[in-house]
Amino acid sequence: MLDIIKKITRSSDPDYAHHTEILGSNSHDAANLDAKPLKIVKDFFKKKKKDYPDDTTIFKWKPVCFDNPEFGLEVLDYVASECISVVYSVRNPLDVYLSQMKHTLEPELKAHCSGEDTKCVEASRHFQMFVNEDSLIKDIKMAERGFARTLNHLQLRGIKFAQTSYDDLFLGSSDKRLEEWTKVINFLRPNFRGSKLTVDDITTSNFVMTHSSRNNTIENHDEIVSLLTNKYPRYAAFVDSVSSGHPFKNLPLSPPTHVQHHKLCVSKHHYHERSKE
Repeated sequence: MLDIIKKITRSSDPDYAHHTEILGSNSHDAANLDAKPLKIVKDFFKKKKKDYPDDTTIFKWKPVCFDNPEFGLEVLDYVASECISVVYSVRNPLDVYLSQMKHTLEPELKAHCSGEDTKCVEASRHFQMFVNEDSLIKDIKMAERGFARTLNHLQLRGIKFAQTSYDDLFLGSSDKRLEEWTKVINFLRPNFRGSKLTVDDITTSNFVMTHSSRNNTIENHDEIVSLLTNKYPRYAAFVDSVSSGHPFKNLPLSPPTHVQHHKLCVSKHHYHERSKE
């Protein structure tokens, strides 16, 4: 995703898409940072704004520690006070589960493959596994709670944010992907190039999709379809197709009890992505 943002905005930062998980890519990394999270974020924006004042400054944040006040919430307060725009991206929790289990069971498989590394791509696409029903449902419910919690944190602070999904950005039809990317770019930089995006703009050759279809990956696919369709119908859409849009679009959410109203925000060309892969 960051490669595409860099491509569309024509960023001059050579490290734009390579050093963006500044707060760690998992809970272990987040617990072993070299400095306090708030200092890391402040220093990051200060340096990028100085070195690349015309760029869309971007970092990727997997909010694994939002409930730790020192880690997540103080950073969110800073995001709100500085009017930093947030793109809140989620992914079908069934696919998240399959991805996590793949790398747990086959740790030698790479998370990303370049288009030229056919051996890497084939190894990932031929991966198969038996899905434990209890484990899957536990993970889906956890993802659902996490989505609601994160959304509530954003709303409580009056943070300017847009919602999207990995599925709509990368797995839908060309028209649907263009529509979703246009929404994202216009949100980040209004009237920039959003109305003129092409399929080439939202295509990157640096990395290729390595996941296979769910019915090929899940050895007990029919049983999982039956489980989600009959016992947990609210999750049935997760197995309907390759792309099911925003996975929690129909989740009933309670409105925040108190919304903090910060100073009037203007576009600062800042971007934050929450992705679950």
